[in-house]
Amino acid sequence: MSEHLAVSTSSRSIHLTAHGRLHKADYEQLRPHLERFIAEHGELRLLFDAGDLDGWTPAAMWEDTKVGVHHHGDLKRLACVTDSKFLAAMTKAASPLTHAEVRVFPTEDRAAALEWIDSD
Repeated sequence: MSEHLAVSTSSRSIHLTAHGRLHKADYEQLRPHLERFIAEHGELRLLFDAGDLDGWTPAAMWEDTKVGVHHHGDLKRLACVTDSKFLAAMTKAASPLTHAEVRVFPTEDRAAALEWIDSD
């Protein structure tokens, strides 16, 4: 999809793998994938692999916020794969703002995150 954000899907979820620093253009390219997935499945189960994430530009942070607000009601589950204590804490702190189930997995447990995101 872009050099900073790879997108793949399973039968029940969409998987994002970040590399380096995310930019506004990454979110602009991501949005059609999310829209199509939600149209096909009626909900969003999202696995965000941030193991190689180096952060966001300010414009990308704003785009991330807009995507989150726009799809607030569509998100059923969110799995964040990271060893960053800061990102894990931010993910957990934001979880009360959504109706979705939210879990954080260390990078060594990526397989468990994949299993959980698609489970019933």
